[in-house]
Amino acid sequence: MSYQRKSGLVTRDRGALIGLVVCLALVVTPALSQDKAEATSDSEERFSEEIFVEGSAGTAARSASIAAKVDVPLRLTPASVSVVTRALSTEQNSVTLTDALRNVSGVNVHTNAGVNDFFLIRGFDSLSGGLVLTDGVAEPEATFYQLYNVERVEVLKGPGGFLYGGNPLAGTVNLLRVKPASRKFWRAGVGAGSYDTVRGRFDVNFADNDGRARFRLNGMAHDSEGYRDDKDNNSFALNPVLDLSLGRSGELRFDVEVMENEYSPDVGLPISGAMSFDLPRKRSYQSPFDFSVQDVTRLRVDWESMIGGSLSLHNKVYSSELDWRSDGTIFNGVFPIQTGDLFLFRILIPLDDRQLFIGDQFEAELTTMKHSWLFGLEITERRDEFQIDVTGLPPISLFDPVETATSPGPPIPGFSQFGDSRRQVIAPYFLDRVQVSDQFQVFWGARLDMMEFEDRFAGVVRDDDEVSPLLGLVYSPSPRVATYLNLGRSFSPPSTRASGELEPEESEQIEIGLKGDITRRMQGSLSLYHLERQNMAIFDDNGFTAQIGTQRSQGVEAELAGAIGGLHYQLACSYNDSELVEFNELLLIPPFFTPLLLDRSGNDPAFAPRDTWNFWIAKTFANGIGVGGGGRYVGSHFIAEDNVFKVEDALSFDASVFWDRDQWRLALNLKNITDEEYDTRGFGSTSVIPAAGTSVFVSLDFRQ
Repeated sequence: MSYQRKSGLVTRDRGALIGLVVCLALVVTPALSQDKAEATSDSEERFSEEIFVEGSAGTAARSASIAAKVDVPLRLTPASVSVVTRALSTEQNSVTLTDALRNVSGVNVHTNAGVNDFFLIRGFDSLSGGLVLTDGVAEPEATFYQLYNVERVEVLKGPGGFLYGGNPLAGTVNLLRVKPASRKFWRAGVGAGSYDTVRGRFDVNFADNDGRARFRLNGMAHDSEGYRDDKDNNSFALNPVLDLSLGRSGELRFDVEVMENEYSPDVGLPISGAMSFDLPRKRSYQSPFDFSVQDVTRLRVDWESMIGGSLSLHNKVYSSELDWRSDGTIFNGVFPIQTGDLFLFRILIPLDDRQLFIGDQFEAELTTMKHSWLFGLEITERRDEFQIDVTGLPPISLFDPVETATSPGPPIPGFSQFGDSRRQVIAPYFLDRVQVSDQFQVFWGARLDMMEFEDRFAGVVRDDDEVSPLLGLVYSPSPRVATYLNLGRSFSPPSTRASGELEPEESEQIEIGLKGDITRRMQGSLSLYHLERQNMAIFDDNGFTAQIGTQRSQGVEAELAGAIGGLHYQLACSYNDSELVEFNELLLIPPFFTPLLLDRSGNDPAFAPRDTWNFWIAKTFANGIGVGGGGRYVGSHFIAEDNVFKVEDALSFDASVFWDRDQWRLALNLKNITDEEYDTRGFGSTSVIPAAGTSVFVSLDFRQ
């Protein structure tokens, strides 16, 4: 839950390298041997504003906008960028952001105590080192990002501060939502499946005869009992969008989204040190008072206009609000009591958190013979008002649990936390894409964030100025193959737990890569990177919080996508070596919460496996019947910085069968079809959450 970030609580496998070697061979060999005669001229593509199109099979993208704010062919982007299209999400029955991110190399996905999306990019977690955007606007922390109205998910790996400012130390994820179309249509769908899951959705679009006014309304509702005991969850969302043509002066868009996510918190099953217990995988030790309700509101007003053929202007006024109320049980450990039985010690964490991001983005795009310029100015204010308490709960028997709590206890003195912060930012930025020659391009840019920060409860007032630069080089030895190099730096505001003269956390990366349109219907990428994060707030040798922590990651990633006949495929794999170069941890040992400082330097970060790979293959036949299937492998990894308890590696498989013809689509999706038992993120070093077993979902859609 949010309190995990706000309070700061939080045998290496080699076998999967075989899979990585296969991936590299698939990507590199065809690219290097590509016949130049097959390629068409690249001069027209090089500086065209390529409109996003799905691949021939509808699941592979050829361009993305996340690295330049305008669509750039993936082959000519000097960074590791992955795209998950709506067509692929539909085939896989993806519901939330973490479902989509399973297709991206170098990403490990989990939940945050079962109540919001949580993921790691190149070994850095999304709460402290990542940034989630909706249509280019930063999202508050954190919720389940529903995909019912998302056209595609774009992922930029590495520092993203050159365009997006604070927090994208290791990666940026942008959810691009659907927009109104110039024709009338409507679609609706229902579905039901395992764990009493039911889901409904609709998509309605209206347009006047000349297309000057367009309106689109998307909505969804979801209800499920969940895989584990007492884990009911439901969601509701509505997203109306209105587009108006202003003639020669441009386009105006009004976009509103309201969403409610109500999930039961889940920190899983308890563990003790390196030992787990033989417990039913569905059993829950949460208190009867646990709940989590998140109300999300997004408002956008966009205006854009073309001036001549070379200058375009765009202005976005936005507001994003998260209202989060929850009570969540967490575990303190398993201990024997007088009877000799093992009991689980628990506490309850009430949270009341309201975050509001408001701001304005103004951007100008200018194209000349050799340059494509982007100039931008963002003015924003980010508010966060929260209160976190700690209340007691009675212990509960580990093997014969009987709940005895009748009401939450009073807050424990000295453990409550309060926040009332305001961060105001004025940030000019620019990016220039320079065509030096037909084979060589340079991307260079930077963003200056001028920040004023105030926390009324902590009595902290601070001014910071941070520059986030980017340099990217692209060399195309042939029209279909490109190599690239990028150097980047990003920052994150310093932790409020530290004191004294504070500096923002920083990350620096160097990355080289190879990309290729291996054939007209196949593309691949290969990247090697070294990423380091500095100025992390950790405990020094005297037990005081200081900015002395360092983490680094280095590795290799490969992706391949394409189509052969009526069959299309996606393949992604990665090898990541992450290390806590300097890291201390302060533990409070129950039952008297005795402080103990431990040095974790040299250990692995939590939930950062060395090896991950996944694939998806599908084929649609002439009669509209299609089949698809894929697998995902995640190598073993530790659940906490102490590197005591290791989650074993896991290999799971999904499949789908569908009929898509005329106005109907009927689909059957099966997940974890081999019923693989594996564990995901719980809370710190005290628990893990068992992953769901085999599940089935049937859906029926109609379009008109």
